Amino acid sequence: MEMQVLSYRTHAFLKRLWCVTILLLVMGTPVSFAQSNNQTLYLDQDGQAVLDANGLELCFESEIVTTCTPSRAIGDDHALWLSNNIFPGSTTDFLFESGAEFSQFPDGTATITGIVYNTANPTDKWEVKLFLADKKNWTEWSNAGRNYKDERGFTGSNYTDWSYYIEDPAKVSELVGLADNAGSSLTIEHMPSNYYYGFQVGTAANNKNADFGLSGWFSYSWDGVNYHQGDFNLDLNNCQDNETLPVGEVTRTLSQEIFTCDDLGENTVTLTATDEEGNVCTQEFTVTIEDNIAPTVVTRDIARVIGAGGQVTITADDVLNFNCGGGTSIPQPVPGSGEVTIEFATCTEDNC
Repeated sequence: MEMQVLSYRTHAFLKRLWCVTILLLVMGTPVSFAQSNNQTLYLDQDGQAVLDANGLELCFESEIVTTCTPSRAIGDDHALWLSNNIFPGSTTDFLFESGAEFSQFPDGTATITGIVYNTANPTDKWEVKLFLADKKNWTEWSNAGRNYKDERGFTGSNYTDWSYYIEDPAKVSELVGLADNAGSSLTIEHMPSNYYYGFQVGTAANNKNADFGLSGWFSYSWDGVNYHQGDFNLDLNNCQDNETLPVGEVTRTLSQEIFTCDDLGENTVTLTATDEEGNVCTQEFTVTIEDNIAPTVVTRDIARVIGAGGQVTITADDVLNFNCGGGTSIPQPVPGSGEVTIEFATCTEDNC
């Protein structure tokens, strides 16, 4: 006996069952917002989702840079001193123009930058580029067998609170010629070379008064053979903490931008950001891909014969129409029976 199996209720039940099954398969773990860039993306009708790098927060960590204005240490006539100056008619003393900076960075480095001019000849001018590194406190500095300078007896016990630096061996510190010195440069080298004394920063550290300042010795040479002593003796004023920001335009790249059905669930993505100074940071975050588009379900009537065992098995594939692009009903009508061939214009489909 033939049984017409599919009724309206059966249609509706199978459709709901199919949709529920598909959604259970495609739904990923809910996104965690532990990091600001963690997010959920939903696949479109074509089974794709695109992550926009411009919508992500930058991963540059905020750091505090302390900047001060360097000037000559009151009680002396110079900010920079060159014991041997070959510029005709010049003295050994130089002062900073406005705009000079002393900066201390969180990684234990520091810089002195700015333009100095001779007190007797303003065209005897240099750009200072001094790079310091390996910041230590007094305990660390003294444990390395090193000492502090106290030329005029202002120090007292302040040296225990100073910061101590050496010249950064990985960078070239120099005086770059300007004005009548254009085209010349003088390399600055730490003095003494065994780092017994360093560049000291703190109250009364400038060796000239009891104010907050800096002092440090260096050597330089005009001919690469004969070396001379130079030093910085500075008051440091207007010190302030500044939050660092990326420099200029930032380029962002992602380890993955396009996601498909193969990426359902959680995906670890790496954001790399690079600013115009070449500073780079990377951050990993989670992108959860979900499919919330229900499949389009088209069913067809079927006929099955109950076998000798008194039962018949029907699968989803039996009743779902996968005849995409159009076609005719299955099974085909018996010729001469008067049955009508049914044309299908739609089919069961899903974006995944």
